[in-house]
Amino acid sequence: MWGIADDGAVLEVTCSVDDEALLVTRWPPLGLIRTDTPPERPDRRLEIRSGDQPTAGPLVLVDGTPSTGGWERVESELAIFAAERLTGLVAVHAAVVTWRGLALVVPGASGVGKSTLCVAAAAVGAKVLTDEYALVDAASGQVTGWHRPIRVRRDGGVDRLNLAVSSEPVTVGLVALVVHDPVAGSNWTPIAQADAVIGLMNNTVCARSRPDESLDAALSIARSARAVRGTRGEAKSSIVELLAMFDGRHARSAETPQNRSPNDPLAFELNE
Repeated sequence: MWGIADDGAVLEVTCSVDDEALLVTRWPPLGLIRTDTPPERPDRRLEIRSGDQPTAGPLVLVDGTPSTGGWERVESELAIFAAERLTGLVAVHAAVVTWRGLALVVPGASGVGKSTLCVAAAAVGAKVLTDEYALVDAASGQVTGWHRPIRVRRDGGVDRLNLAVSSEPVTVGLVALVVHDPVAGSNWTPIAQADAVIGLMNNTVCARSRPDESLDAALSIARSARAVRGTRGEAKSSIVELLAMFDGRHARSAETPQNRSPNDPLAFELNE
């Protein structure tokens, strides 16, 4: 089986017939056309070998090099190959949830708790778009989500929760650069647009291969959204605090930095 990315790059995927159905369920939601017709010489090869212990998952070889992680690694390799080669969209490694018509974007590498925040967001009534990639239109700064199950690691395994929903492009109301610290708890500090741009660029998968488009996307978001940096404690209380930082009616584009305080609390009731 082969996948053809938006830019024409080719990924060759080899697996057993028994694994093909599961492979299809892990295939990216966009950016990688699946085909059984051999195209030109592949740019990358992904081999999936069934292991002796099925519960441990398959052995995965990336360009011949063995990798750990089983099917989660397969999904990650497929996703990154597609995401960094998208045309018309810039993929930022981030969680995205929407509240009152605006998006909260939480950039960050694996392990900062994006998936846990998404589960908490769904519990308080926000819409979850993704825990993996924010897909940014560089011209408008609006975002959509990489639509796939939310993955939460528990007890050495991974739960796949069908919480993410499809959405039309959404304006970003808040960017939150988050570090999980259960001891320190929640502590948020407003940051400048330049710091938000750096935080977004640090998590943009095509920042090196498409630097101009990546910078345009980060600048477009930063112009229309507030941004904070801080630590978070328990996920539910943290997501409530983050959603309370914007009112769902106007982003920064409708205001100026001079006439809006960076610390104004905009409270809401969760049952509204």
